[in-house]
Amino acid sequence: MSVRHTNISILAACFFFCRAFDQFKEAIIDEDFEDLLKDAQADPKGVVAQDLLEKVLPFLNISGRQVPRGNAERNAEVTKLMAEHR
Repeated sequence: MSVRHTNISILAACFFFCRAFDQFKEAIIDEDFEDLLKDAQADPKGVVAQDLLEKVLPFLNISGRQVPRGNAERNAEVTKLMAEHR
C-alpha cells in the first residue's frame, strides 16, 4: 500500500466524517499540540500521553478502516465473526 492510497483513504473517511475532521483540525492546529507530543514522548505511560491518545486514536481508527488488510479492518472482521457465531 502506498502513501498516496493511505492519504486517499484518510481524505475519504474525513469527507464522510466532517464533524470528526473539524475536531481533528482543531486538535492539530492547537498551539499546545506539539508540546503535548513532546511530553507524551517523554513519558509514554503518563497522563499527558493518555489524553493525547484519547484525542488522536479515533481519527486513526476512522482512516484505518479504509486500509485493505489493515489492523482496523481485521479487528472489525473479528468482531463481525464473533457476532455471527453467537
